[in-house]
Amino acid sequence: MGWVLTQGLVHSSGWRRAGAVALVAFAALDVALVVNAVQRTRPSVDIASSPRGAAIQPETPAVPSPTPPPSVSDFVAPLAVTLTAGQNPTIAWSYGSCRSGRVSVGSSSVEGVSRILGLTGVQSPAVMIAQDKQCRISLWRRSQSTWKRETRVTLPTGQSAASADSLWVVGDTAGVVIGTSGAVRNQVKSPCARPFTTSFVAVWSTSRATVFCTGESRAAGQIRLVYGTTNAGKTWSELAGARTVGTKSGGRHDGLDGDGRLVSVGSLNAPGTVAAVLSGVTCPGLQLRLSKDSGRNWTTAGCLPAGLARSPLAVGGSTARMVLGGSVDGKPAEYASTDGGRHWTTA
Repeated sequence: MGWVLTQGLVHSSGWRRAGAVALVAFAALDVALVVNAVQRTRPSVDIASSPRGAAIQPETPAVPSPTPPPSVSDFVAPLAVTLTAGQNPTIAWSYGSCRSGRVSVGSSSVEGVSRILGLTGVQSPAVMIAQDKQCRISLWRRSQSTWKRETRVTLPTGQSAASADSLWVVGDTAGVVIGTSGAVRNQVKSPCARPFTTSFVAVWSTSRATVFCTGESRAAGQIRLVYGTTNAGKTWSELAGARTVGTKSGGRHDGLDGDGRLVSVGSLNAPGTVAAVLSGVTCPGLQLRLSKDSGRNWTTAGCLPAGLARSPLAVGGSTARMVLGGSVDGKPAEYASTDGGRHWTTA
C-alpha cells in the first residue's frame, strides 16, 4: 500500500501576501529540483562523436538470461527398468519432486505424472504405478497411445516391481498382483515378519516373484532374508539370507548371507534370474551379485562403474544384455553389460 503525505494551507489576512511570495519561491525551488533530477537520470551521450541532428537513443534494456537447466538436486531417479518381451529394456527416468517433477518414458513424457514407481512396459497394454502433481500414488493404464489413471484399484503401501505382464506391490503385511489390463489378478500376503521390512521385489510373471526382507545394517553386516513364490504369493519359501550376522553367527553361506548392505534388486528376463547390488563389500563402490534360482544361491559378478551412487539405482534387462541406470555426480547415467556384469560400457 502506498502512503500519501498531505499538508494544509494556513489562511489569515495578515499572512496572505507573504504566503503568496513563499509559494512562488517554493514553486521555483521544485522546478529546479525536477530539472536536476532529470539531468542526473538522463543517459549520457558523447556529443562529440554523435552526428549533428541525430536522435538520442535510449539505453537498450537488459535481456533476461534464459532459465537455467535443472540443478543436480532436481534429479531424482531411474525408477524402473522395463522387461517388455521382444523389446530392448527401457529405463523410465523421473526428475524433480512429485509436485514439480517430470518423467521420461522411452522417448516421451506422461501428462499428469511426476514420478514413476513401477512400470510393465512402454507399449500398450501396460500399467504403471506413479505419483501425480499432488503426490498421490495411483495405478495408470496405457490404452493405445494414452496413459489414463485407474480409479477402480486400491493400492497397498509397499515396494513395487514389474514383469512384462504383471505389476506387483508388496508391503509389510499385504500385497497385490495387477495384470496389464489394470485388473487385480491376485491378493498377496507378505512373507516379511517383524522385525524385518519388505525392501525389494523381483518379478517374472503374475505367479513368480522373490521378496527381500531386511533389517538394520550393523558393523558385522545386514540381517536379511529372501523368500520366493511360484503360486502368486499363496505360499512362500525361505531361500537365502541370514537371521544373524558376524563371524560366529553360524549362519548359512549362500552368497547373500549378511555382508555389505543391499541397495538395489532387479529381475532379468530369464525366469528366476535376479540381480542384487550391495555396498560396503570388496568393491570400492558397488558390487553386483547374481542368482539363477530365484535367490537361493548367489555368485559375485563384479564391481559396478566407479562413481555410481547407490541411490537411485535400477538394474534389469536380460542375461545377454544387462542394463543399469543411476546417477554419477548427480547426473543421469546409463550402462550396459554383455558379459554378465563383469564389464560395463556407457549405453
